[in-house]
Amino acid sequence: MQRKVREIVQKLPLWIRGLIINMVALLLLLAVFYMTGNYLYGPAKTARAYCDAKLSEDWNKVYDNCKLPDSKFLSRKIFVNANSYQEEGTKKKRDKKEMTSYMLRKQKGDAKRSTYKVSYSLKDDGESYSDNLVMTRGESVLHWFHNWYVLPEDLYLKDIKLTVPEKAKITVDGICLSGGKPSEDKNLAIYKLPYMFRGNHTIELKEAGKETYQEIFEIDNQRSVEVVPEFALSNESGREISERAEQAVNEIFKATSGNQSFSKVSQFFAEDSFASAESDFNKLKTKFSTKKRAGISTLSVTRITTSVKNNKEDKMSAEIEIRYTVQEVKRRFFFFYKDKNYSDTESLKVRVAKEDDRWVFDHGIIPLLEKDR
Repeated sequence: MQRKVREIVQKLPLWIRGLIINMVALLLLLAVFYMTGNYLYGPAKTARAYCDAKLSEDWNKVYDNCKLPDSKFLSRKIFVNANSYQEEGTKKKRDKKEMTSYMLRKQKGDAKRSTYKVSYSLKDDGESYSDNLVMTRGESVLHWFHNWYVLPEDLYLKDIKLTVPEKAKITVDGICLSGGKPSEDKNLAIYKLPYMFRGNHTIELKEAGKETYQEIFEIDNQRSVEVVPEFALSNESGREISERAEQAVNEIFKATSGNQSFSKVSQFFAEDSFASAESDFNKLKTKFSTKKRAGISTLSVTRITTSVKNNKEDKMSAEIEIRYTVQEVKRRFFFFYKDKNYSDTESLKVRVAKEDDRWVFDHGIIPLLEKDR
């Protein structure tokens, strides 16, 4: 049979024999090209690269072989940081793992999306391991081939709820969040994030007049995270409140001793305390002397000390100590009167708030000067 084929070929014209040889060579080249392309751009190489990178904790290469939803919360930088975090002052241990055997089998799927079972073993380890990878076909290469990517749904979570203080401006992994909705507790707000990688994340909370709060928290299987810190008052805000309190006390004494109206000092009070503040203001006015009434003729404030703090309800408060000297008219009869000079202190407990970018107080900032003499 082979002899007959050889005789037939030998009887063919030389150009036909050359054409046949070239066609066979071309088919062989195409076969090699196709097999090489399938290896370079097929799912097998991607799956192997993904497993190698994951075992060696090369998170950049892991990310290169993944296909992720289009979201700013699933960026390369966030992914690498989520998996690379280590506590300050500690050294992360990396055990070099090397695969000694590897097998990829297709379990189900079609030309665009398939599930593969990866089986492998590690060097110096007698155990065998397996994992299921869902892979999808990507963009075409050289028209005949396609890149393949792993769909790593085990690396991230969907629809995470983040609960923080309502008034805080929140930044997660460098991304500013907006659109938070009030929770059942009116002091808190809930933000919904479409995706978050498993691992460690940074959160930054800023609230007016308080120190910026930063924390690193971990996401694993939980879809709800609560970050409700006790904010510390910033040094700058403490200084502003102290200066504002000193100004308020001096202006209150000036207005009451001059028998002026409450409107002269209303700028120092919170709107919800106007009524009680005006009542105490008018009581303080009765302590000062007039042409018809004996009382304090001169009052000088010698020192004001303010200590600002937060209480459990996260309401800012201040304790103010006032030291003052007084000249008081005890009795008046025509041009004859008797006066008394003394010094004293009074402690005030004041609620502090911020309205229209200025610090305001409740009625507690009004000294009552009620000590008997």
